[in-house]
Amino acid sequence: QLITAQALEEKAAPGLLRVERLVYQAKREYLERLIDDLLIQQETKRRGVSKDKLVAEVKDIARIPVSDEELEEFYDDNEELFPEGKEAAREKIQRLVREEKAAEKLEEFADALRAKAKIAIFLSPPSPSGQRPPSQAQKEPAKQSVPASLTKAPAGVVAEVNGVAITAKALEGGIKGRLAGFQKTTYEVRKAALEEMIGEALVDQEAKKRGLSKKEELFESVTGASKL
Repeated sequence: QLITAQALEEKAAPGLLRVERLVYQAKREYLERLIDDLLIQQETKRRGVSKDKLVAEVKDIARIPVSDEELEEFYDDNEELFPEGKEAAREKIQRLVREEKAAEKLEEFADALRAKAKIAIFLSPPSPSGQRPPSQAQKEPAKQSVPASLTKAPAGVVAEVNGVAITAKALEGGIKGRLAGFQKTTYEVRKAALEEMIGEALVDQEAKKRGLSKKEELFESVTGASKL
């Protein structure tokens, strides 16, 4: 009894779709980071300053205030990090709170750049087998919508930011380790599906060999009990 590649893919389809969705999520998250980095890089060129200087100006860590309430909340949420106690760790906590708030300021700055930018995302979410993938106009938008004029992705490009391309090679290179893990999971999903199909085929063959028409009858013959 042959087990075809098509039959295996159909059997493994639900598990493979779950893995594909995880791959898409990982790619999309990293792509958003690449878009932010490119926007900041473009802004540094516009202002004629270095990236480090621009980021430092945006964060302005030294002037970020930290209230007693914020310090108390951060300590309560991360008490295990400060075995020396709250008072002894006060300066460390203040620094960490400032860094956290500075990261939020940088994210807000990137969002403001996005609002003025022309961004096209060509990364498509996976579709269940048998369903057509969404058209370019229907694809999940980035934080800013895909321009209607961009209806076809250039070869090897996953996004464009103000006309500058982000390639699939750059995207996949940044998450190479995670993609390797997903590839291993894909193999394991197919292997498990194949083993299940082999088991089902062996049971069917044994049932026919004993002159039984159903697997349930084989079960009853072997166990001597009715299958519930």
